[in-house]
Amino acid sequence: AMAVRFTGEEADKWANLDAFKNDPNVKILIANEMGIAEGHNLQLASRIIRVESPWAPGDLDQSSSRIFR
Repeated sequence: AMAVRFTGEEADKWANLDAFKNDPNVKILIANEMGIAEGHNLQLASRIIRVESPWAPGDLDQSSSRIFR
């Protein structure tokens, strides 16, 4: 699998996040804003694609800065 999900619907979303960070075959992490909330640094990611932006401008800046650290 080239993509894994990190939302509230997966039985073991933490294993999916670890796979994204450590498995070179996993290149895409699909997450919702609530699932990938505070405390998750994604500096190993190269892009963020938003399907829907958060309502608060501060939330938008905070979630985007997880990649650009």
